[in-house]
Amino acid sequence: MSDMESGAPAADALNVGSQVDQSASLQEGVTPEQAEATHSAAKAEAKRIRELKLKVHGEELTEELPFEIEEDPEVVEYLTKQLQLSKAAQRAMQEKSTFEKQVGQFFQDMKSNTKAKLIELGIDPKEFAAQVIEEEIKKAQMSPEQLKQMELEQELARLREEAKAKEEQFNQRELERVRAIEFEKIDNQMTQALDRSDLPKKPYVVRKIAEYMLYGANNGIDLSPEDVLPLVRQDLLGDLQEIINTLPEDKAEEFIGKEVLNRFRKKNLAKAKQTPASVKSSIKDVGGNAKSEPKSGDKVDYRKFFGF
Repeated sequence: MSDMESGAPAADALNVGSQVDQSASLQEGVTPEQAEATHSAAKAEAKRIRELKLKVHGEELTEELPFEIEEDPEVVEYLTKQLQLSKAAQRAMQEKSTFEKQVGQFFQDMKSNTKAKLIELGIDPKEFAAQVIEEEIKKAQMSPEQLKQMELEQELARLREEAKAKEEQFNQRELERVRAIEFEKIDNQMTQALDRSDLPKKPYVVRKIAEYMLYGANNGIDLSPEDVLPLVRQDLLGDLQEIINTLPEDKAEEFIGKEVLNRFRKKNLAKAKQTPASVKSSIKDVGGNAKSEPKSGDKVDYRKFFGF
């Protein structure tokens, strides 16, 4: 069999293609080994994660993944939403299963020990039995037409109650769904507003934002976290200043903290070093009229020292 028939030219063509690729790489100054190493390094540099932050019914959860994924915003957002929906569905199924078990247990207890269950529900068994007997006597005294009319009225009342219960369940589920959406929306707005401000995302600050937004809603004003943030900041600073001003001097360091006080000291020392010579000279000239400096044994007001 010839080389043409055995397919040898095809193999030669592959070898030639490979050699051309290698030649191209060599002409560009990059060997195949270097190209492979560069590719491997690029893959290694891509940050990978193995857990996601979820929020289900307002509760924050950390879900560990069975595999690693690249920290791509689109991939992370998609997986987060899918896992949140899955967790919410699982919780709803668990709650439904628990409710069904409770209802089943209730009817089982009612059948097995009716008297005790009626007493537990606050119903007098004797009065209940008398009422049942009275209804049966009334039925026995009715004509067939009257019985038929009563049964139709009872069935209609039952259907109305059933429809009302279904409507209330639907409204409740819809209300919970809307609340969850609004909670997540407001939480994201709070996070974004606090990220753009100098206030920390702490329970005190978040509670203050919520209080102002609720006050606005109760008065027909739609407020966003961004709208009330200046008011919260003013309240926070006012509360802190009031507390600090009423603290005894010997409790200042304990309350404020040594690290914060050290930062204030360094800041004031840096300002003092940057004071122009002309200003220092003026201060020296009028020193005779100024109050004498405190002695080493005298207490220094920390509020004045730190500029409060």
